[in-house]
Parts: sequence; structure tokens; C-alpha cells
Amino acid sequence: VESVKVAPVKQAAPQPADLLRPPGILGEITDWVNATSRKPQPAFSVQAAIAFASTVLGRRYVSSQRNWPSLFLLNIGKSASGKEHGKWAVEKLLEACELAHLIGPSSYTSNAGVLSALHDQPAHLTVIDEFGKALENASVKNNARDRSMLTALMEVWGRADGVLRPQGYSTFGMSARDAASFKERTVRNPALSLLAMTTPESFFESIGSAAARDGFLNRFLIVESDIGRQVGQHRAELAPPESVRAWAAQIRRQTDGELVNPDGNATLEPSPTVVPMLAPALDLFHQFEIECVGLMDEYEQAGLAEMFGRSNEIAMRLALVVALGCHCEAIDGPHAAWAINYVRHHALRTVERLLSSVADSDFEHSKKQVLSLIVKAGPNGMTERDLSRASTRFARVPQRQQVEILNSLQFVGEICRVEIPTTSGRGRKRVAWIAVSPEEDDAQES
Repeated sequence: VESVKVAPVKQAAPQPADLLRPPGILGEITDWVNATSRKPQPAFSVQAAIAFASTVLGRRYVSSQRNWPSLFLLNIGKSASGKEHGKWAVEKLLEACELAHLIGPSSYTSNAGVLSALHDQPAHLTVIDEFGKALENASVKNNARDRSMLTALMEVWGRADGVLRPQGYSTFGMSARDAASFKERTVRNPALSLLAMTTPESFFESIGSAAARDGFLNRFLIVESDIGRQVGQHRAELAPPESVRAWAAQIRRQTDGELVNPDGNATLEPSPTVVPMLAPALDLFHQFEIECVGLMDEYEQAGLAEMFGRSNEIAMRLALVVALGCHCEAIDGPHAAWAINYVRHHALRTVERLLSSVADSDFEHSKKQVLSLIVKAGPNGMTERDLSRASTRFARVPQRQQVEILNSLQFVGEICRVEIPTTSGRGRKRVAWIAVSPEEDDAQES
């Protein structure tokens, strides 16, 4: 292909080794999760370790900047790739530490369900499998119940340093006592740690651009694994490390004896231990916030600016978990640096993935999937037959719509149709579609 500059194939940045093995107790938990998994997923093991530690610390610790340890984590991996092990590992650890009462429901049915669960368990962990299905159900027209559940989760994340209050429902027909009791169903400093799992197909096809703009996705620490389907390995039974049990007992013993039980009294304000944030950490977070503002400006045109809107807050919460996991009494520079690097790396990877995947219609989804496949094919390009084999979405639409998809991409200069000679130079040339580099605006055919 001589007269067309082929678009380069973008490779996702590999996860740095230090991010796959956190410092302190988080690293020991990660090692155990990897060792007990029949299908190891190192990136998901780190997420499981963070979910466990944030649950143990919930409502008991807060930074001097009012950052609480509760985090929302989302693991994206192919089916049969080993992503389900995180649920088993976190629940096994909580049971081993005699903290099974912190395990919450497997999902919620509505916003009232979220409030009710937190009223009963103001600090708990929820592990939601097939999270993409929940998003898909919420996107169905007139499905207000599932949408209200997602809205409630958004509110819970932001109310960690405040009060979660019930919506205003009619109290007509209720006794005065029941009406008063209903209005008192508040949760102070709710500590919900959420570990969700989904497949790429289910997740990216069920979310639209609104999910990135309305602040739902930017509350999550999203990790997508590059490890595909795996054949399970035989693993010997391995008990949770004694050091983890000792850490959980010691870290919670420091906050025992208060008048308010952080695990059980939702309506009363807890008395958390305040962990100071030292000057080196504050400087790093200030610089990271400046960086996030720059990234928001950079991605505003693509409609993904809000994906960095809460990155600094997430990093500060994570730094609190890291510091306490290192048995430190204050959050210092190394804790902040690791948390910032972790959040930045996965936020950038997620945004690049969303750029090529998120759409608000089936036609746009098809266009983005086709473009992604053609880009990955490089200078060899893809024929219509190749695309039908590689994409079931493209294969199942009528031929007229296939032509419309390709013509639409060609019209905006994303792809062009070329004739590629055979390696021998003889015989019929191969006619295929290739992705055009952005710098090559004028070249439309070879």
C-alpha cells in the first residue's frame, strides 16, 4: 500500500510490575489470592486485596483530608478467564478474620434496597457478578427500578463523609410511629465497598456515553485484564496468611471500645481514627489534581472528561488503605505515589478503551467495532468476509447496513478501500479495507 499511510496499531500500556504487587499487607494478600487461584489473574488479585482491606477499615478510619477507605472496584475479563476467584478470596479472608458479618448482599433490587442494606449493615462488602447485566437492565426503557439502584450507588459513594437519607415517599395511611420511623432511616458515613465483575462484551455494549458524563463510571477503579480464557490448574489448599488475620485483628482493635459500634449503628455518627496526611503526600496529590484537570481538558472533545473528575479522590482513599496496610500511622509520600500511579495507569487505559467502544446506538457500536478490527489488522486490512468472521455484530446486520457502516467510516476518513498485490505479484489483487493514519487526510485509495 504505497499511497496510503496506514494507521498504527495502538498497544495498551502494560501494567508496571510494582502495581501488580502492592506494598505492605496488600502485597501479602495479593500473593495469597494468586496462589489459591486455578486461573491466576494478577491484576484482579490486587483489586481483591484492596476490596478486602477497604472493607475491614470501613467507618473506622479517615484521613485528615476527610477521605474514607470505601472504594468501588470493577474487574473486566473474558468468561472462563478466572475473574470469579476474587469473590471467593475476599469472602474467605473475611470469614477467616471472623468478619463474615461484613459480607453484604450479592446485589440490590432498587434504591430502597441499597438504603435498607446499609441501614442494617452500615459497613459491608458487596460482590456483584455479571455487573454488565445490571447495567444492561438499567438501560432498558421504563426500567426505573434498576436505574434507581445505580443512582443510589452513586450517592453512597459521595456520602462516605456525610449522611445517606431516604427518598421522600408518601406516608399517608401510616401511623405516626411508622412515619417517624421511616423518616429516621438514615445512614451516617455509609461504608460500602463494592467489587464488581463483568465481561468486556457485556460491559462495553451496555454502557453509553452518558455513563461517562454523569459520573457513574468515574467512581470506579476499573481494571481490564489482557489475560484471556485459561485452562484451570490444580491448586493445593492454602489457608489465609496468619499475618493478614493478625493485621485485621490489630487494626480493628484500635477502634474498638467506642460508644458507637461502626458495624451496627447506622444512624449514629462513628468516631473514626484520623490518619494524618503528611506534606510529601499532600504535594503529590496537588500535582496529580493539576494533571487530572489537564486530562479533563484533553478528553473533553471526546466526551470523556468526567472520567478523571474523581481520580484524585480515589487515589487519596487508596493511599489511606495502603498506609494502614503498611502499619503506618500517617500517609506519606510513598503511599501516595503508589496510589496515584495505580489510579492513573488504569484510568488512562479505561479511557482509551472507552474511546473505541462506547456508543449510544447499535449503528455506532458496529462502526467502532469494525474500525477497531480494521486498525488491528494493520497493512493487511480486512475484507467484508474477514469482518463477518471476526464480528458477529457485523455479520448479523443486513448487507445494506454493512455497506452503510463501511461507507460512513470511509466518508470521515477513518478507512479506505485498497488493492493489495499478492506476495508473488501474480494473480488477482486482494481488495480490503485498511485504517488510515490521521496525518494522511488526502489519501483515500492506493
